[in-house]
Formats: sequence, C-alpha cells, structure tokens
Amino acid sequence: MYFFLRYETRPGHFFGGLGLSLGGIGVGLFSYLASLKIFLGEDIGTRPMLTVATLLCIAGIQLLTVGVLAELMTRTYYRAGQGKSYVIRNLPESAAKGWFQKSV
Repeated sequence: MYFFLRYETRPGHFFGGLGLSLGGIGVGLFSYLASLKIFLGEDIGTRPMLTVATLLCIAGIQLLTVGVLAELMTRTYYRAGQGKSYVIRNLPESAAKGWFQKSV
C-alpha cells in the first residue's frame, strides 16, 4: 500500500533506490573479498560471501531494470491520456483566506 500511495507516478525511484542499495552492498562485499585475495593471498572461492555478493549484485541490476521498465510503462500510461500524473486538491476554508482568494 505504501508503494502505491507514495510511488504511483515514479516507480523508478523506489526500485532504483532499492537496486542501488543492494548493488552497493554487493560491490562492497566484492571489494572486501578482492582485498583478501590480493593483499593476504587467501582463497575466496569456497566462501559463502562470494555467492552472497554475486546474488546481491544480480538482484541490484534486476531491480534497476524493473525500475526503468516501470517508469516507461507509467509514462506511457499517463501520456496516452488515461489519467493525470498529478492530483489537484481543494484548499481548506482557512487557507483560502488571504492572497489565495480572489477579491470580488
């Protein structure tokens, strides 16, 4: 429900942020494993962290791709005239007083 209320017209922000976060964690784990291999000469092929880093990077790429596709679909929907990408709301009576209200 939170997704539909907040990111209805910009799903790329939701999926992109999540994808960048997961991809960043994956790249950080790869960097750590690379430093272990290069500087300490340890074997990293049997570590579960290598599998986790790979899965995080792949999940990040997939979420970024889903975000781009969702943005394209949203823009196509609103451009086709099916709806508006914004909502006009009425001002309450207290806010309508002052420079918002036309003087007759």
